[in-house]
Amino acid sequence: MRLRVGDQLHMELPGLASHKKYSVTLIGWLEGQSVIVSAPRSANVSRLVNPGEVVVLRTFSGTNVYAFQSTVTMTPTSPFMYLHLSFPQRVDSVTIRSAMRSRLHLPIQITRGGKEDAGAILNIGAAGALIECAGVLAKDDSLTLDAAFELHGVPVTLKLSADVRSAKTTAPGSEAPSQYGLQFRDLKPNDRLVLGSLVCYQILQDPNNAA
Repeated sequence: MRLRVGDQLHMELPGLASHKKYSVTLIGWLEGQSVIVSAPRSANVSRLVNPGEVVVLRTFSGTNVYAFQSTVTMTPTSPFMYLHLSFPQRVDSVTIRSAMRSRLHLPIQITRGGKEDAGAILNIGAAGALIECAGVLAKDDSLTLDAAFELHGVPVTLKLSADVRSAKTTAPGSEAPSQYGLQFRDLKPNDRLVLGSLVCYQILQDPNNAA
């Protein structure tokens, strides 16, 4: 996995009903023996991590997302609380291709010809997205998408220009929204960086998000 001391990993505690992910820091490892990480950054959760607890860790390295399962063997509290984990017997990986997309449901504002519609992104990548909206769009329509979300706990806003490349409209009278395939254009370097980070983050959270 080419991990280094200080790298961030996402830890999931399957035994908790919330299935939330918590950030931990890699402190070190002894091949075949143990992996040492910091305690989850939540005092309430740290108290629930006891020896024998099964945890799942995920991380992104190079072009791959890696995931492995371990068991908590010790929870020392001095000089600070950290976790000794069993060395993983198997590591699963998913390769992030340049055209990889991630599934999500992200509310957006769609502007076309001065008219605004609400919609949502269903999947997204560095080159385009699949959206749904109640309004009717046509192939080659040009539009603007406005989205606001959090990435690694940091508020992010995106304003993207795109062209409609495909349409899957619903039957007349149907309440289901139509779906449209978009191709982004005139992306700024920061937009590309944010889109790439968003895709990786979603797949890191759950490899099944890869589209």
